[in-house]
Amino acid sequence: MKGFSVAAVAAMVAVMLAASPALGAHALTPERFAALDAVYTAQIPIDRVPTSASALAAFRRTCEGLHRADALLGPLRTLCFDTVRIARATALFARCGSRSGCVREAVGLRRTIPKLIADARSANRAIDATVAEPACRLALRTPAKDLADARRLASALRLVERALKTGSRADYRRADKRLDALDDSGISAKQDRARFRNACG
Repeated sequence: MKGFSVAAVAAMVAVMLAASPALGAHALTPERFAALDAVYTAQIPIDRVPTSASALAAFRRTCEGLHRADALLGPLRTLCFDTVRIARATALFARCGSRSGCVREAVGLRRTIPKLIADARSANRAIDATVAEPACRLALRTPAKDLADARRLASALRLVERALKTGSRADYRRADKRLDALDDSGISAKQDRARFRNACG
């Protein structure tokens, strides 16, 4: 990976998208399974950069279908909207056309990450409390590795911001090295849907 094509950022966002909202219970009813499957399906088109506005809008509509008052679905709905925000922020960063604009969008993207991490932890607690089947629970949870990857992404974005502000070649090299070190081996949204269907269907 060279330069600031945001390939590394896109790859890390894909990891987080793959760990996005889920719908669970002690046993998934057909209605709940269908609602969750819709979320996973709508997630597939946004698992790439650039993300189309129509795909993001369709994904957002699936978030709105999760009941905010439900003990499990409330936290997952919040996480779902976090996913919308980070996908939108990544798309804006990918389209930035000036140094100052790229700094602004890098800051905006970085600032979505702490909330995503906190909400993923809350969603994990809700899943642990309400989903009895171990395989399904595991499929729905955001893994600790993905949360650590998100923290590393935020750190890398700080270096990107600095490099863009200073224009220093040394700062660019440090930022590029940090981006290169990010693990972009996460499963795709399509693979994540298959895992959900196998574990929770």
